[in-house]
Amino acid sequence: MELTTGPERIFKLCVADESARFQAAGTIRSELDAADGFIHLSDRTSAPVVAGLFFSTAKDLRLIELASSKLAPLSWVVGKMGDAAPTPAEGELAIHYLIPEGCVHVFGAGGVPTSAIVREEAVPLGADGKHVFPDWL
Repeated sequence: MELTTGPERIFKLCVADESARFQAAGTIRSELDAADGFIHLSDRTSAPVVAGLFFSTAKDLRLIELASSKLAPLSWVVGKMGDAAPTPAEGELAIHYLIPEGCVHVFGAGGVPTSAIVREEAVPLGADGKHVFPDWL
């Protein structure tokens, strides 16, 4: 199902050295993203889940907040895990928004530019071993 818009804010979790590489390259693309052929992002609900699943021991976890409106031109496609990936039009991005998981997968040659970053913040490990996310999330 196509949407005309999705969440205004979407999020990338990464460790500090990845964040520095994104800034230097001007594009958000981790090694996993490159291997999978799309950029792994999250909505507000899934960022803590992703942290627990894939970054559970990361002491230098970073949360990057992105404005989806800065990714134009783009199309939103709502789906679920296992659906075929969308094919973006030439020069556009396609966001496959997987509900209810909250996964936001970005497809397209242009990738996710660092100019879409609104803010970035550290997500430290708490005394209980779980990451402590900022109140604004």
